Amino acid sequence: MNYQLGIYLLLPKEWEEVIGKIKKSLLPLSSSHTIPHISLYICAINKEDFDSVCSKLKQIQFKPFSISFEKIMVEKDKMYYHLAIKVDNKLNKLHEEIVDLINPIRDGLIRQKDTVRLKEGYFSQKQIESINKYGYYMVKDLFNPHITLGICKTKDSNKLIDELTKKISNIKSKSFEVKEITVGLFREEDDTKVIEKTIRLD
Repeated sequence: MNYQLGIYLLLPKEWEEVIGKIKKSLLPLSSSHTIPHISLYICAINKEDFDSVCSKLKQIQFKPFSISFEKIMVEKDKMYYHLAIKVDNKLNKLHEEIVDLINPIRDGLIRQKDTVRLKEGYFSQKQIESINKYGYYMVKDLFNPHITLGICKTKDSNKLIDELTKKISNIKSKSFEVKEITVGLFREEDDTKVIEKTIRLD
């Protein structure tokens, strides 16, 4: 059995409900059953190392901070729609600290899905280097905080972006305070959550 680690931020209830409705209106992704979240780091891991990960994360000394949404984005070649998070130095620093602490525990493992994608030529050269070094393709300079919404194969992506932007109007101008991070262990084959823990920021 292969496992992957996810370290992420969960959203306030109000945001979760609004974004959850949008996710249901678009074509589902393989991870569409997961609640809306902002990923900080994802990688393959041995199941028995989960407790070590949690212990390392508890060493993080980071003051709570606020983040907010920026805009709806689309990867036009894949038609993936997501909600971008405003660039924030504190969020970037938290991401980097997490990666530096947890990457050594990964011990060189790479997710099976990324091994397949590497063979298919899915990634850019920079992403390949990131996977080999950190086990994931969106790390450090490539970190792109966002909330995945779903897929929609429409000919008019600009119109859909306008429609989705209206749906998030009630939360777009707001920010929320990050007081804790969540860490989960998932079966890679079907994204089933095995265990999840919350770690507060000091």
